[in-house]
Amino acid sequence: MNIKQVSIAAIREEKPTLSVFVLCYNQEDYILQTIKSILTQKTNFPFDIVISDDASTDGTSEICKNLAL
Repeated sequence: MNIKQVSIAAIREEKPTLSVFVLCYNQEDYILQTIKSILTQKTNFPFDIVISDDASTDGTSEICKNLAL
């Protein structure tokens, strides 16, 4: 099993209070909506998003990598 992980918002100075884990495989059509949904949640604490992509063969990995930059 080839699992790649990309941490979005890991570049923050403060440690996250909450980590949101997203597990995906070939979710190119849905991953952007999923991430946007998480990012629009109103919180008063730092959080990060950890995406674990199980070697998708579609564009899921590329979308996640572009968002992490």
